[in-house]
Amino acid sequence: MPFFTNVFPKVLDFTTFPSSQANVNLLIEERNIYFKYSLDPASAEKWNLDIINAINKSLVSTVSLLRIGPSNDGGYLIPRLFCQDVNWITIGLGFNFLFENELANTNCKIFTFDHTIPWRPKKLNRNVTYLPKGWGSLRESESNSNLVTLDTMLEISKFNLGPSNFWGLKFDIEGNEWSCLDQISKLSNKPAVIACELHGLTWGSNRYHKDDVFSKINDLLENYSICFVNGNNYSPYFMTSKYGIYEVIELTLIRKDLIESLSNSNSENLKYDSINNNKIVQMPFGFFEF
Repeated sequence: MPFFTNVFPKVLDFTTFPSSQANVNLLIEERNIYFKYSLDPASAEKWNLDIINAINKSLVSTVSLLRIGPSNDGGYLIPRLFCQDVNWITIGLGFNFLFENELANTNCKIFTFDHTIPWRPKKLNRNVTYLPKGWGSLRESESNSNLVTLDTMLEISKFNLGPSNFWGLKFDIEGNEWSCLDQISKLSNKPAVIACELHGLTWGSNRYHKDDVFSKINDLLENYSICFVNGNNYSPYFMTSKYGIYEVIELTLIRKDLIESLSNSNSENLKYDSINNNKIVQMPFGFFEF
């Protein structure tokens, strides 16, 4: 396999991959990404390393987490403190709403927003308030009645948040987050915890707003630390001998002013496994150690 040997030198033994069409498709995606990167390898390398560095320097490993939702796609790891009696805004419901249902069963007050589904899901917990609105920038919300800003979502939810009241935010909106992510940092009462997916992280997938992606990640990480990061293995993956990066990653972020109170010395050795698609081998995100 001379091609893959060049792309993934001394990192992957493809004989260990389960035989399935899903894995074949993943390798084809990786090959196509490699060709795209090879047009500008220096810029691709810098971009990927900048993304990984920004995330690595914000990682903390002392927060004990609990998985809410399914064990694969749609589930998130969040600090135990926020799994009960906490207000949540969730954006991008779809029809995978076990996360919302489980939180609603623990007396969390939840407002969920999604304008892309035709109706309220029948099995959505009756204690979850559903609104057919999406998240957009101020400009988008002014021109599209289906989109609202995060400020408006908070007004609709009527959480009556004071400066010391905690609330959580979950979003998965398929890449549209980049037009409105900066709204989080502008809130006077920022969410205490954020569970989310970030899309389009590999070089070439966000060619029209690359500067925004990197600057918005850095802006977000001024106020937050990352207590969990994982590649969504439904998405394309790129690897060199030094690092691996998924196009889509799942993150759990905690406000920096809360890290000390949430830290648990016993949580350092906890291992959190999360695989979105069990038919595809989960590859590592970040730098490799040999």
